[in-house]
Amino acid sequence: MENLEPDLQNVRKVHKKIEKKESIVNIPGSKSISHRVLICASLANGESHIKNLLKSEDINYTLLALSKMGAEIKESQKGIVEVRGFNGKPQHFSDPIYLGNSGTSMRFLAGVAALGNSRYVLTGDKRMQQRPMGDLLNALAMLDISAESEHGNSAPPIKIKGNKKKGGKLSLDCSQSSQYLSSLLMMGATLE
Repeated sequence: MENLEPDLQNVRKVHKKIEKKESIVNIPGSKSISHRVLICASLANGESHIKNLLKSEDINYTLLALSKMGAEIKESQKGIVEVRGFNGKPQHFSDPIYLGNSGTSMRFLAGVAALGNSRYVLTGDKRMQQRPMGDLLNALAMLDISAESEHGNSAPPIKIKGNKKKGGKLSLDCSQSSQYLSSLLMMGATLE
């Protein structure tokens, strides 16, 4: 008979909060990683220094949106991007936030918007307004976040009424995009 006892030798204690306020992150020039590190740095409390951030139109949309949500972002002469985060509390921004055709920006920033004590509208170009976001909007709704498509077709522009403070349980189909899960995980790292 097979032993079904769990192997507890590899279990590690996870600490909820890291007290270090400033970090230097050296990342490869990847669009996927660049989006994620910008979001995480913006959600953090304190300052992050990011080396090798990929420069692209999509990354620029994410940078502009995070600035509108309260992150202080500047690039040094050495090419290091410095981000002072808003500690999981994006500020109010009443105008629609335009994200072009950047699906990654749209998906990740939906999670960020869910944290703000405000109503956000995330929009994009005509092609972006045809891209479905229903699974992510449904997942946010399971967490009691008001998230809906402005035209009722599950595509942008999307309206999100934030102020999420506590986590919860949800079910998520990631077959269309694993970025839905990434969005929720980054958002969830700031919740009680």
